[in-house]
Amino acid sequence: MAVPPSQPEPPPWESWYAPRRPAGPQPWLASPTGPQPLSAPPPPGPQPWPTPPGGMQPLGGVQAPPADPDATRVDGMDPVPPGDLPTELLGGLLLEPAPNVPQRSRRPRVPLVPVIVAAVLLAIVAGAVVFRGHSGTAAATGTTPSPSSHDARRQAAVGLSGLLAQSVTDRAAVIKAVADVRGCGPSLRQDAQTLTRAASARQRLLSRLANLPGRSLLPAAMLSDLTGAWQASAQVDSDLARWADDKIARGCRRVGPSDANLRASSAPEAQAIAGKQAFARRWNPIARQYALTTYQRNQF
Repeated sequence: MAVPPSQPEPPPWESWYAPRRPAGPQPWLASPTGPQPLSAPPPPGPQPWPTPPGGMQPLGGVQAPPADPDATRVDGMDPVPPGDLPTELLGGLLLEPAPNVPQRSRRPRVPLVPVIVAAVLLAIVAGAVVFRGHSGTAAATGTTPSPSSHDARRQAAVGLSGLLAQSVTDRAAVIKAVADVRGCGPSLRQDAQTLTRAASARQRLLSRLANLPGRSLLPAAMLSDLTGAWQASAQVDSDLARWADDKIARGCRRVGPSDANLRASSAPEAQAIAGKQAFARRWNPIARQYALTTYQRNQF
């Protein structure tokens, strides 16, 4: 057999990246039917998974991945397909909690607003109950002033009792002088002076009453009644003193025309009587409390 002539060496890159092929025609590679057309190139993009030979299925019943491998991606831009991906990959097996592992129970959430409102209402009710109990105890036992205020009120009542005693003395002198003037008595001139002094004495009593120590501890209405009564009495005493002077000037007669000063004393006398009566109603309970003298309207 003749030895074929030697072929020149192919370029280096052809021998590096492709298998050597003998030079010249290859009869054993020729198709018996002639040259075959080249198949179309595969489409661009990911290719489907090849079918296993013999129709073999994967073990464990796991389904073959979908044709599009991006369909199950969770980091892409497309939405995640429905279903539990890990469960699907495990053949429909559901993940169960590990045995003997205590599960933390979820407590139902309680709204905070109703709880806060209930706490506030409870505090209000509790405060009302405590306040009512305190008020009931004070009402049952009675509210008594402290010893210091009690003594100060008693001292104020004692001071007022002394003013009333002085008023009683002045009234007695007024009554005696008026009776002497009516009867044209021997002391007519002295009677006029007595009535004038009585009016001045009423003014001094009013000044002492206004500056009485501890008067704020006594009923204000009672002191107002006494003030009005003594002011009216001072006016009466002044009118009666002028009436006595008229008797002296015109000559005293037991029966004679009515005197203008005597008539003028009627109105303030009625005011004095009403004020003294109102004062006595308020004073007598206080006087009994401190063992002091009680009075009627015609005694002071």
